[in-house]
Amino acid sequence: MISIFENIINEFENKRFIEKNDNRDRGVIYTPQPIADFMVINIFRIFFDEFPEIQKIFQKNCDYISLKQLFVKNKSLKERFEIKFRNIKILDPACGTGRYLIAIAKFLFNIYKALEFEYTDMVLKKKIIQNHLYGIEIDESAFIISKIRLLSWIYSDIDTSFFDESIDINSDLGEIEVYVNRFKLNFNIFIKIIF
Repeated sequence: MISIFENIINEFENKRFIEKNDNRDRGVIYTPQPIADFMVINIFRIFFDEFPEIQKIFQKNCDYISLKQLFVKNKSLKERFEIKFRNIKILDPACGTGRYLIAIAKFLFNIYKALEFEYTDMVLKKKIIQNHLYGIEIDESAFIISKIRLLSWIYSDIDTSFFDESIDINSDLGEIEVYVNRFKLNFNIFIKIIF
């Protein structure tokens, strides 16, 4: 079942795709999700280049099961990697609708799972959003969609029908943002007003 959040995101992005020429004049380009995913994986390969054992795993399509097995065999490597990993802070200075942010969040989530942290998936996802991800956007509508995309990811593994009853897809994005803010998440996504 597609959640109300996914419907809102899809409707917004489809509308922006139709307005493509106007967007390009303003410098707005929406990167397809597979390309964002590919770029994120390659950035992390560079970031973790001091760990050749992990580099090999990342070159094989980021096999997180192999990464977990490597950490079980090599506690010292796990400890060194974890120190660097815990301090990751990532800024997308033009986050748009959050496609890079969600690709980064999913990547970090899988790394956390390989490191065997004792968090529930929902707590771990919130931790990633609040401690690792930062974004800046000039388009207020895209800024709100970024938050919706991340919120949708947090709750993707549970029944979201209770969301659907309390929000109307035809609401304007301002009303939807008020609804999103009720979740009390510290999104590190900021709107930059240009004068």
